[in-house]
Amino acid sequence: MTKLMQSSEHRSRPDICVGLSESHLREILYKDPDDAAAKEFWNNLKEKDGVLSDPYAKPQYLRFPFFIVEVRADFNGDNLHQAQNRAAVGAAGALWMLQMLSDNRRETKSAKSKKGFDITNLPVFSLVSEGATFQLWVHYRKMVPGNSTDKIEYCSAHVKSWHANGEKACYKILRNIYAILRWGVGEFKNKVVEALKSYV
Repeated sequence: MTKLMQSSEHRSRPDICVGLSESHLREILYKDPDDAAAKEFWNNLKEKDGVLSDPYAKPQYLRFPFFIVEVRADFNGDNLHQAQNRAAVGAAGALWMLQMLSDNRRETKSAKSKKGFDITNLPVFSLVSEGATFQLWVHYRKMVPGNSTDKIEYCSAHVKSWHANGEKACYKILRNIYAILRWGVGEFKNKVVEALKSYV
């Protein structure tokens, strides 16, 4: 784990961050989520296995974020570009958590059994706004071939924009948020759980 990611002052502080419930994941991973091993799971994941999973410096009982919201009010000098930058930083941190989970994963039968299973292919989404302007972004990582070794690049792509000046536009925004949340508690959660099983 890099010192940058370990240091609390370098952690992103998203306005809103949606991830997986710490207690819910523990219930899935352990028959008895209240036993000593279950209670120490997240601390051991960080201290022993080197996997950071909490997006905030102060524990919020939230793990592996997949949706970030950055809001800027147009009356206090903030702008959409600042919201985009902060969302990109937060998303890069979330993608890095998945990378750490993948890199430090123990080789187990359950981990090997999933063909094409790679949590580093999972994206992270963000919604940014300035006043009534909303933008949806997708963030992902890609491998870029190098002379000696490949390097990882963190990328962002604009998906959609809306001006929330009516019921129809607001409905479209909410419909996209709902789709992301459904994906987060479905495919995203399932793949993260499969990866976490190799640490239990």
